[in-house]
Amino acid sequence: MTENSQDPDEIFQKLAEGSPRFMQSYLAHEAPQTVAAILLLQPPARAAEVLNGLPSDIRHRAIHCMTISRPMLAPAKAALARTLAAEFPLAVPATVPIEDVQKIVELMHPDLRDDARLALRGPIAAEEPQASDDQTAAAPSRTPSVPPAPVGDPNDKFERWPLLEVVYDRFVRRTATSLRRLTGENLEVSLHSITSLYFANYLSTIPLPVMLGAFKVRQWPGSGMLAAEPAVVETMVAALLGGRNHVPARTVEDRRPFTMIERDLFGLVASTMLDGLSKAFDVVGPVTFDFERVETNPRFAAIAPPMSAAILARLDIAMEDGGGRFELLLPYESLTPVRELLLQTIQPPVRVKALPGQEQVA
Repeated sequence: MTENSQDPDEIFQKLAEGSPRFMQSYLAHEAPQTVAAILLLQPPARAAEVLNGLPSDIRHRAIHCMTISRPMLAPAKAALARTLAAEFPLAVPATVPIEDVQKIVELMHPDLRDDARLALRGPIAAEEPQASDDQTAAAPSRTPSVPPAPVGDPNDKFERWPLLEVVYDRFVRRTATSLRRLTGENLEVSLHSITSLYFANYLSTIPLPVMLGAFKVRQWPGSGMLAAEPAVVETMVAALLGGRNHVPARTVEDRRPFTMIERDLFGLVASTMLDGLSKAFDVVGPVTFDFERVETNPRFAAIAPPMSAAILARLDIAMEDGGGRFELLLPYESLTPVRELLLQTIQPPVRVKALPGQEQVA
């Protein structure tokens, strides 16, 4: 069996046999839910040893995350194992009993044990500046706005393709279904807007940090890009790793660079969404959108010439523990082979297989 085809449990077992200091330095840069998910797959003594060497804020939040975690689903566990196998050259229980976490805490260093026991009782409240009543009233809601229908820009000077709105409507519904299956979470997806713009203008307005997923269009000569803001990446990663009651999104000042685990799990989410996009385009013709790579710097996401016109669809993801926005960018040149179909205002009939000599229309 090759390294890449190893069973995930074998990879986590090898991880337990490695250097605890290396794991401590690695996990110190991860989100608390990531730390919790990995340590819950380790022997209690090893998990406690790693916790002993973590910064106190990460250690406390990770222990709390352990107490409320649910099992990772198979795709997320496999993706996590692949990432760790690459980063470290080298079966999730039905529930995580509180006794298992208590056992880990009791094996920690005596000087840290009392503080760790406090973390078992609940999350450590983050210190936040006190806001006035006016500031509290003006604070934006974390729940994405959900317009009743796709919103188009009335001042859009680019060519409008009506059938593409039908495709995006199908894409939204498929994305909601596929992400629910992937994360095991109840979530809602809505189409916020569809606009057109120049590719260079879009890149210059992307706020940092950001996660960008570049993809290829297999049957047509073109590419595209899926962008995700930090809040939705953090929420999705936490859900994939079994997190509940997600820690509130960090401020821009507190955000750290995305880690390899977060990048790879975002790739899993992006691939799932692109599979839904491929199926949504069935009303136009058979096409496959292949996920290619993850970028965190817009300068390296050169999927089209700077002055290429592109269509930008904004999707809002609302989850119980957070949410945020995905943006799907498709250059016009990537859709040129089906331009005439996309200009139609009526959805074409879908041809289905029939007996020889017959043709049926769905």
